[in-house]
Amino acid sequence: MIINWGGDITHQWFLMPRSNDSDLGRRVFVVQKEKAVENALDKIRRRIGADWCSISPADCDVLKETLGEIWTSIERPRWSTYRFSKLTLADIYSLVAAGKEIREKHYMTDAMLLSLDQILIRSQ
Repeated sequence: MIINWGGDITHQWFLMPRSNDSDLGRRVFVVQKEKAVENALDKIRRRIGADWCSISPADCDVLKETLGEIWTSIERPRWSTYRFSKLTLADIYSLVAAGKEIREKHYMTDAMLLSLDQILIRSQ
């Protein structure tokens, strides 16, 4: 039911546009990335505990973006080897600093990815 500008009630059906396979594939990819990043952040939050409050909301956003960039840039089996629940506060700040550099340059180099990987490998 829709109430138009004149105050009249009309019934109008809206059909969702059809999605093609590539649109659906992209959306599935984004949802999987978001889920992986949220799971990682949850493990980090539990590990850090009360110290999580010392990380600013802006740095939390950078951390989330950085984890998303890592997820999209590596193979899935590699992601599953990271132990986010073992990251220290210093590791988190290193990830945030690297994420700020990625933001500044608007891209991630292989060297940046390697350094992020090294930070996450230390947690194993």
